[in-house]
Amino acid sequence: MKSIKELITLIKECLIGKSLSRTLHNIYLSEIPPFYGNGIDYGAKNAAGSYYRFIDIKNTHMTYCDLYPKGNTKVKSINFENNFDLSSEAFDFALVMNTLEHVYNHQNFINNISKSLKVGGRLEGCVPFLYPYHKDPDDFFRYSHTALEKILNKANFENIEINKICTGGLLVSASLLSRRLSFKPLILIWWLVSYILSKIFGKTNNQNSDMYALIAFSAIKKSP
Repeated sequence: MKSIKELITLIKECLIGKSLSRTLHNIYLSEIPPFYGNGIDYGAKNAAGSYYRFIDIKNTHMTYCDLYPKGNTKVKSINFENNFDLSSEAFDFALVMNTLEHVYNHQNFINNISKSLKVGGRLEGCVPFLYPYHKDPDDFFRYSHTALEKILNKANFENIEINKICTGGLLVSASLLSRRLSFKPLILIWWLVSYILSKIFGKTNNQNSDMYALIAFSAIKKSP
């Protein structure tokens, strides 16, 4: 049943033009615990991102922040390269989806996010690993799973979980090369074949997780 549901999601997301790595990440997000309380999304102006269709934020109040709010007074204007202090707002959780790679002072950024959270506050995020250069406003880094763990540890987080998404040569190849195609039925066939074969052979391939397109991470802010 779970695999069938995932296949249906793959079909739907492919046909509306989403990438394979993002689709697999959204499938992952659909299975994480719900969010509660006051939350902040670093790098979003609203809930238009596809991940909002997969996470549970029914019992939350969201704050959004971005470098360019474009006149939206409901969005905090924050330069993530500089120090900022939102500790007085004491958020229950923070989202950092596909944002960290665009921040050069990444450790300072994560430190500031940590300060904005209550003790026990939850961080959920993701970064690309094998993905083309993309400016927004610039693109600086690709993080390995070990690098992310060190960055989060240094920022006073515990219970750190790092999950590799879109793993193995088949899925990574499908994720990267399908971006060059425009015929969605062909892309979909490629996705489905890669997904099914990776499910069949993934457990017997010891190197399957050594190649990945995206990393999801979560952590809890610990006491000082």
